[in-house]
Amino acid sequence: MPPRRISPKQPRIAPPLPPYPWYKLDALPRFDRALWILGPTGSGKSTLAKQILALPVYQEERENPFDGGLAILECGRFARALAPKGASAQVLAACSCDALDKDVRFFSRKIGRALKAHGQRSQQVLVVGARNPIDFLDHFDVKRDAVLSLPDAGRARRLSAFETQGLEAIHKAIHFLSSNGLLTRGQWASAVPLARTHR
Repeated sequence: MPPRRISPKQPRIAPPLPPYPWYKLDALPRFDRALWILGPTGSGKSTLAKQILALPVYQEERENPFDGGLAILECGRFARALAPKGASAQVLAACSCDALDKDVRFFSRKIGRALKAHGQRSQQVLVVGARNPIDFLDHFDVKRDAVLSLPDAGRARRLSAFETQGLEAIHKAIHFLSSNGLLTRGQWASAVPLARTHR
């Protein structure tokens, strides 16, 4: 049976959000399987994921024995497992590149296994911090997933070329999908830095 197209009639998949300190976001994009939260280091991806997880609509689902609820998949944990504790973004990028040099889909397979495990538990997933375009292209499901892009809003630390170029490539892929009608407007959103909302 093919994956079903996202239905705008599903009220639970676009709940209103509480205010955030450094960007404006009115509502989540609609998603059936996974919401990919993208953004540079320090943009608040993990913080936002935890706040989404705490929304009442998802807390109610966690109490429903017939619904797996929502879970967080932190992509950065796979890279951190290869580096010394507290490593800088540059060291993490170097460790990631070493792993990818030996196997270009090293991280992709780990993300794939994690997504499959969540699917078996009937869980929707917040995929946080993807930076490698191979990982995104391998696992983004255009029929069931959505994208939320966060700005750095001047808060991000110095970024590695791996992170900068990787996010750039992912955003180009998203632009390709949306401009060709493969990704609906309701499936992606970009948060706006608060500094821009007053202009």
